[in-house]
Amino acid sequence: MELERSKELLKSKGYGVAAISYDSVAILAAFSGRRNITIPLLSDPESKLIKAFGILNDKVQPGPFAGIPHPGTFIVDETGRIKERYFEDDFRERYTVAGILKERIEAGVTDLPRLRLNWSTSATQVRGGQHIVLTLDGVLPPRMHVYAPGVSAEYRPVKWNMVDKPGWKSGEPVFPAPKRMSLAGDPELVPVYEGKFSLTREVIIAREQDLKPLVSPSGDFTIEGNFQFQACDDRMCFPPQTIPLKWMLHLEGHDSQRVAPELRRK
Repeated sequence: MELERSKELLKSKGYGVAAISYDSVAILAAFSGRRNITIPLLSDPESKLIKAFGILNDKVQPGPFAGIPHPGTFIVDETGRIKERYFEDDFRERYTVAGILKERIEAGVTDLPRLRLNWSTSATQVRGGQHIVLTLDGVLPPRMHVYAPGVSAEYRPVKWNMVDKPGWKSGEPVFPAPKRMSLAGDPELVPVYEGKFSLTREVIIAREQDLKPLVSPSGDFTIEGNFQFQACDDRMCFPPQTIPLKWMLHLEGHDSQRVAPELRRK
């Protein structure tokens, strides 16, 4: 369903899209008809292509799920060469299209005298097991800086804290390369950020049964955190500040309707 929703976004960026499954043509036809899927769904019932790409999930026991691939995405150029791949060992965990394309949906903004901070997400509609990417974009006024991680103890580096719950788990934040600055004539070069800087971190949404207790009746839930910083200019440092962060997301349930018995894998 996410690929179907994302087809225009992919098209606008010059990508085509197709999905490969170990399901039969009949099963895929039934699914696409029921859910109004228009992107190509390719059937590989003997998992020949899945094996050729080296993505067969060989941990699955013999039975109806034998032949299933590890979930993931290949980005292929016009010559057929694989440029990038995004895969997970667990078939219940998946990257979102927007996360792969590094798309951003604004979630909030704070405009303070010494820092403008915008926070965004790669997806607002999620399913259990998906990976999403959260982004913080900061803009500092001229001649203002904040300290990057790795400074010595007398400085306060920026910190991005997250509130993890059983419904999701956040990875470590990814910080950009800092500028090295000499302060007040000190020969030590201190890592700082000036002007514009962006931080990202991945969040893995838990399985649906673990997330549901945290979801409202309408399917909404909130991921929270905060951003801590101390802004300085070439003369002084200002009091440390904390910006609260919230991302409003919506849980989209998995398709649980089974195909007709005569079409099911044995």
